[in-house]
Order: sequence, then C-alpha cells, then structure tokens
Amino acid sequence: MRGTDTAISIEQMTVAGESLKVLRGGNGPKVLVLHDEWGIGGDEILWQLLSKEFEIIAPIAPGFEDTAASSRTSTVRDLALLYNALLVQLSEGPMTVIGVSFGAWVAIEMAVMNKTKITKLVLLGPLGLRFGSPEQRNIADLFALSEPQLVESLYANPDIARMVTSESPREDVITWARNREASAVYGWEPYFHTPGLQCWTEQLTIPVAIIHGGEDRFVMDGYFERYAESFPIGSRIEIAGSGHFPHLDAPQQTFEALKPLLP
Repeated sequence: MRGTDTAISIEQMTVAGESLKVLRGGNGPKVLVLHDEWGIGGDEILWQLLSKEFEIIAPIAPGFEDTAASSRTSTVRDLALLYNALLVQLSEGPMTVIGVSFGAWVAIEMAVMNKTKITKLVLLGPLGLRFGSPEQRNIADLFALSEPQLVESLYANPDIARMVTSESPREDVITWARNREASAVYGWEPYFHTPGLQCWTEQLTIPVAIIHGGEDRFVMDGYFERYAESFPIGSRIEIAGSGHFPHLDAPQQTFEALKPLLP
C-alpha cells in the first residue's frame, strides 16, 4: 500500500464476516470518508486536510489496494451493506459521510438503506446516477480511453495524474492496475450507476451537498446540476479550475468549500 500520513493508523477488522481494512486518524467530530475508483492514493491529500480538525474513518473496499477481493462483496450495494454494518459495529453516532466519485455512489446507497446513522452526504465529483436516454453517455468509458485521454478527462492539471497512473513508480503501477480491476468488478455493468436509484434519492430527507470541478470532462455537461436536483435537500458547489477530482486539482479551495458542510 502507498504510504499514508503518520497520523493515520490502519486497523484490520472483521465486519459481518468480511475482512475489512479501515484507516483512522485525526481529532474532532468523526466523518466517514469513502475512496474513489482509483483507491486511496488521491485521497491522502484530503485526509491530511480533514485530519487537522476531524477524525476520519476510511474503509478500503475489498479488492482495492492490497486487500483481497471478496465473492460476498462484489457490488456497490454489497459494499453499502458492509459499510453500514461497520458503522453499527463501531457504535458510532450519526455522522456525515464524504464520498469521492465511486465512493459517492456507495455513500448514496448507504443513505437510502440507513436513515439513522447518516446525517449528511458530501459528495465530491459523484457518480452513481444516470440521466437521459439509454443511448446518452453520462460518464466517459474509464476502461476504453487511452491513458492520455483519461488524464485529459479527469484532471485540469495533468501533472496530478502521476499519483494514480502508470507514470508512478512500479509498485504504484501494480496497485493502480489492481484498483482498475476492482473498479471493473464494482462498476462495469451497469456502468457506474444503479438503475432506479433516483426513486430512492427523491425520498432522502438529509442534506446532500455536491462539490465538483468546473472543468470536469469525465461526465456529460449538466450532470452535476441534475445530480443535485435528484435530492429534496440538494445543493451544489463548483470549484473553478479543477477537474473530476477537485481535491487534487485545488485541494485548499476544495477544503474551504467542504469545511462549512461538516459537523
């Protein structure tokens, strides 16, 4: 696993019979942080900012990083059930969940199942919902794009891509390939969304804040506007000059937008 900040500890847990690696650190109100489709590498910047004022709880989805894949947890809904069981096992009170891209999809699935343990969703560059006709592509094909195309669609600052692409050192390339495989397991079909999920998002009574990059080319135009409108208490913040991962392209600006939304 790539190096983490010294303030972050790793706990190996058994949750609902599953082996689950959970990273924890920081001081203050607790927040659950769910990683994106590239694993935890890019989220380390976010953790460093959050851990100064919040205690983060960050599980690693089975199959990502150096964790074993699981036949019992192979869909986003499975993952949401597992993470909800984690909250119960930790005996934590209701908390805010921060989800990044793929992790935002998981966060929504958690919230529609569990209306007592989650008080707010803060979603960065979220995936998981689909709009328009069946022929209309909402999200770029992560698995079909060449690496230069992928970098262009995801990042406003291509130099950031060294953290998660094959430009990284060899050991990180292996992790990158494992994370790409895990993303395919969870998100290949249907492609990075749950059919009919909007029927449930329309019934959520907790605040849902969307934070997204102003230069996100990974999703179709207007995607995040429609995303925010899918929740009764939905709001949207655009981070200028950033791509699909605003916390990478503009970390301080993203944190400043994020902080007032947290407990």
